[in-house]
Amino acid sequence: MNAEQARQLAENYVAGNPNVKVGQIEEQQGTYTATIVTQDGSLVEKLLIDKESGWMKREY
Repeated sequence: MNAEQARQLAENYVAGNPNVKVGQIEEQQGTYTATIVTQDGSLVEKLLIDKESGWMKREY
């Protein structure tokens, strides 16, 4: 999986909520971290996306 594919997964995750959008996608060893932000850029949450499987979970 590349960063663009990770972004698409994150965008699908937030697709039903018009108040949030995907911010930065950061590559890390084995995962991507996607930031989910409000329309004005405030952080809502971070998602970890596994590079191999595409499995996502919230980062706490």
